[in-house]
Amino acid sequence: MVGLPHCSPETLSALLDGELSVGERARARWHLESCLECAARLAASRRLDADLRDAGQLSCASLLPFLSAMADDEATAAERTLAVAHLADCAACRGVSAELRGADVRLSTLPAAAPSARVDAFIVALAHPRIRRAFRPVTFAFRTAGALAIATLIAIGSTLLQVSPPAGDQAAQSTEVAMVAAIQRVVFDGHTNTLYLLDSERAEVSAVDATTQSERARVSVGGKPTALALSASTNRVLVLDATSKRLTEIDLSSHAIVATSTLVVTGTPTSLQVDPTSGKIVVASISAPVVNAVPAPPAAASAAGATGHVTVIDPVSKEVDSVRAVDVAPQLVVLDAKGAQALLISARETTVVDAASYKSIDQLPGGVAAAFDVTGAQVAVLSADGNASRVTFRGAGLPASLALPGHPVTLIAMPSGGFAALVDRGTGGEIEVIDASGHLVSSATVVLAGRSVTFDPTTARFAVGGDGGVGLAFSGGSSTAVTAPATSAPPTAPPATAPAASPTPKPSVVAPSPIASVTPAAGPPGLPPAAQLAPNGTYRLALADNHRPVLLAGSGRTVWFLDAAKRLATIDTTTGAITDVAQLPVDGTFTRLLLGTGHLYAVDQGRGRLAIVTIGTGGVDVVGFPFVTSAAGFAVGIDDKIWMAGGESSNVVSFDPATKRVAAIDFRTSSITALHVDSAARVWYAEDATTQALIAVGSPRHASVTSLVMDREGTLWAGTAAGELISVRLGIAGVVASAGGPVAGLVRDASGGVWSFAVAPGTVTYRSLTSPAGPQIAAVAASGLAFDGLGRPWIADPAGAAFGIVVSEGR
Repeated sequence: MVGLPHCSPETLSALLDGELSVGERARARWHLESCLECAARLAASRRLDADLRDAGQLSCASLLPFLSAMADDEATAAERTLAVAHLADCAACRGVSAELRGADVRLSTLPAAAPSARVDAFIVALAHPRIRRAFRPVTFAFRTAGALAIATLIAIGSTLLQVSPPAGDQAAQSTEVAMVAAIQRVVFDGHTNTLYLLDSERAEVSAVDATTQSERARVSVGGKPTALALSASTNRVLVLDATSKRLTEIDLSSHAIVATSTLVVTGTPTSLQVDPTSGKIVVASISAPVVNAVPAPPAAASAAGATGHVTVIDPVSKEVDSVRAVDVAPQLVVLDAKGAQALLISARETTVVDAASYKSIDQLPGGVAAAFDVTGAQVAVLSADGNASRVTFRGAGLPASLALPGHPVTLIAMPSGGFAALVDRGTGGEIEVIDASGHLVSSATVVLAGRSVTFDPTTARFAVGGDGGVGLAFSGGSSTAVTAPATSAPPTAPPATAPAASPTPKPSVVAPSPIASVTPAAGPPGLPPAAQLAPNGTYRLALADNHRPVLLAGSGRTVWFLDAAKRLATIDTTTGAITDVAQLPVDGTFTRLLLGTGHLYAVDQGRGRLAIVTIGTGGVDVVGFPFVTSAAGFAVGIDDKIWMAGGESSNVVSFDPATKRVAAIDFRTSSITALHVDSAARVWYAEDATTQALIAVGSPRHASVTSLVMDREGTLWAGTAAGELISVRLGIAGVVASAGGPVAGLVRDASGGVWSFAVAPGTVTYRSLTSPAGPQIAAVAASGLAFDGLGRPWIADPAGAAFGIVVSEGR
């Protein structure tokens, strides 16, 4: 409450420690019942006390880099504090620390000798000092709002993009619904009824209509691709090249390559998965070299002494969220549907571990594939048994194992429960369907044994992906196969204008020509059919039911918008279809629309409210929150909490939509004008021009910052009320460009690039901050900006009840 005399930090601390008198305690309790801000500070302090008590609970593996840094006198004060706390209770690590410190002594006793040329070259390289990642107390610093204040202070001035994975023991929070446990060569997109097939020999990915079995597109990715994964959150197919550690991303709508990046992964990657809830990328790797980059069962047995890692990567910035060292060399890592347990699968053993700590829970036989069922209560492991196969079970009421004829290939979980195992009979493949009781209930024959399998629940048909000339085989009465062309000469990369819609297939044609050879009938591809060319050179998409878009959120295939009648809706940027989600309070004055992972926030600054929409259900919860009335900066973190700052208070306040808990951190400044929460859960803030400070990094003189956003490369961008565009990278800030007017907002596109936009009467000026293109002006009366999957600007035009879409062939 503004104007209410708050409890001092000393009073709250004494209350927590039981040091207040009876009268003082009663007065403090009375105050806390009527003061939301102080109650939030007390709750944050209580959680922080609990977190600090856990500060020393680092794993031995995560402590090793700190011990090495201490031996070299490179450790920070925070690193030393946690290391000392751990060493007090761990004799093994005390021994390691002594060994590291004794290494210097042993080196000094070696006889003098002239170093080799190789050693000289190495010493020369040391003249260029490496940048060490600042310590991140990931075991506790990101768990609560109070502890997040520590993370904020550590983030100030720190390097934003590192080349080494973090040493901390951060818990992987991904929740993987693992319908396919094996290395994937074929994945199924149920939204478009399309199968994506990887041809490793030709380094190509084919998009095949699952109903007609006709090829829609063929994309050349180059290199030595080894696995596929489907990312619903980014609307892309991910292609892993284990040899070069390269990740290629293909847009599901245009079938064009939209991004390539190098994964910061320890060792050789062995599998790739995507968490369908958060979109995080999960990569398993082994540190010892393997004969093949792709673990081909059963020859992919782990090398003796090999160790493994599980790396969780942000899908947009490609920054490493967490790294887990494990005692096995996993070919695969599979999480259950709730993210509570995981399977570490190798040829020698399958280990059931806790998904948070990765501590071993149970051991099962090794195999070529394994999966949790859809409930997460049952586990099945497929392995070789002489010349046959065996499925080993874990779960109540299941038999110990089930013998199957044929060589084992892969195993998946069925959407209705149970599992399906693909075995090689020598003359083809057979898919054995196993029910939830562990008994064989049916078989499906395919003409190809292949490498991976997927299931289409709509048609109740399996698709098996193989190698070489034969690409796909489908189960069913005819058990048909799709054969790849004998020769292939695709372009090095599909053009960005590849049409999203497939050519009309002929049922009698099994494998038509690639889509790259098909010329669109008319107009730019990928636009909604109703979009019409306007006199101003943009394409105008008129909206039905008098939708007048005012606020926008999100980019890609789905864009959220709030219209002038306070109706919340989504629009499909490929088809133009509008889905009404909810009616927000009509008396609200909504100024911001913020999209999180599972929630969307509409900020009503006129009435002091938050309208919180649960994305999965469309439910709306309107919460009175007076702080939002005067707040200037808003941001949503990866945990879906909304953060607010500025106005008359020096506190940065967070609200958790799940628990309805409020927490506050005193940043000791009431001049915060913008906030951003990055993928590492760090809060960045910009102060008003009077302090001449941007997230505590010295910067040139600038006007008040209106927006903060971080791009996919880890550069923080700021836009100001004077149209200045400021970049902050590696702790250095500088004005790099002009937005062409006061910055109305900074927007991330679907590929993680950042754009600014400035609004003037009848026009909008926008420019990319992550590409060399200059500012562009569109003659549209704009209220917001978003981007479709092809990177085209969608400009909200409330006056015309339409979206203006800019199509630039030169981009």
